[in-house]
Amino acid sequence: MKETGRIRRILKEDIAEVEFKSSSACSKCGKCSLGVSGDVFIEAVNKIGAKKGDKVEVEISSVVSSSFIVYILPVIFIVLGYFIGVQVHPLWGLKISMESLGIVFALIFLFISFVLLKLYDLFVSKIGKPCAEIIRKVGGE
Repeated sequence: MKETGRIRRILKEDIAEVEFKSSSACSKCGKCSLGVSGDVFIEAVNKIGAKKGDKVEVEISSVVSSSFIVYILPVIFIVLGYFIGVQVHPLWGLKISMESLGIVFALIFLFISFVLLKLYDLFVSKIGKPCAEIIRKVGGE
């Protein structure tokens, strides 16, 4: 996702805070902070050396990959758990049905996926790396 905004301040040598008008996608993303005036701002990697006040284009890249992980990983784990449960049923010789064991394994694997997502969230939060990058200056400013 690309947004155009203005550099609000330089935080570090290669990190800038960019402010821009909120769009309809902003309500779904959650990567940016909401300003008092309704504008949003985000920390972005500033490899191009833009200065405070410059109008820039920002690419917010991790939204798609994070969405994939959050929504698809549990589905994959449910399906994997079910098939593993069905496959181990004959080996264990249990008195419950094959489908029931598959469902039990699916629920266990779903729980494991939630634990992995929580660990991923803690890891990403600890890194504190911005998910956006300034890709170019806009206009003749």
